[in-house]
Amino acid sequence: MWNSLACNTIYGKFLREKEAQRYHRSLSSVRSVMNTHKAPKEMRHLQYKAKRIRLIQDRNEEIEHQNQLLLNKMYNIDSKPSSLNPNNCAPRSPSITNLNSKVRSRNLSRIYDENKKFLERLQNAESAYSIEKWDEEERRRNYLKENISKNSGRCFRKNKVIQDWESQDLISKILSRRQSRPITAEQAL
Repeated sequence: MWNSLACNTIYGKFLREKEAQRYHRSLSSVRSVMNTHKAPKEMRHLQYKAKRIRLIQDRNEEIEHQNQLLLNKMYNIDSKPSSLNPNNCAPRSPSITNLNSKVRSRNLSRIYDENKKFLERLQNAESAYSIEKWDEEERRRNYLKENISKNSGRCFRKNKVIQDWESQDLISKILSRRQSRPITAEQAL
């Protein structure tokens, strides 16, 4: 009964035990459908896989054909005279530089500095979320969940549960204060 939920923990335990017993009974009565005592026959045609080998050969032939076409096109492009051929292009003189290279380098260094400052701000930023507050809320939620599970068969007032929680919280605060106090000479004796 994996899809049924129990309101009471005792009843939930009873349901789990009942489901486990039913599962073990069904496992003990299982019979195999196939005869597993003798090995299956060997099928030679399944080991050879002729169709797969033929498909691989066809694919390799297609790749070889496409490579040959590409090689012919590359040869034609290389053999034709063109103004874009690297052998025909005049080498650029090293004295001519880009006119805006200084402006670009300044912009790149400015962007780098801004990114560096932004990263420092991100790393030094304080979190807006309080982990202690989350932990306290989680403890309270678990406390309420336990009470609901324990008292599922009884009706109770919501205010009483909250008062119990606040009194328990007060007790834990008092105990933590006692533990954090330094031990005096009189208490040590």
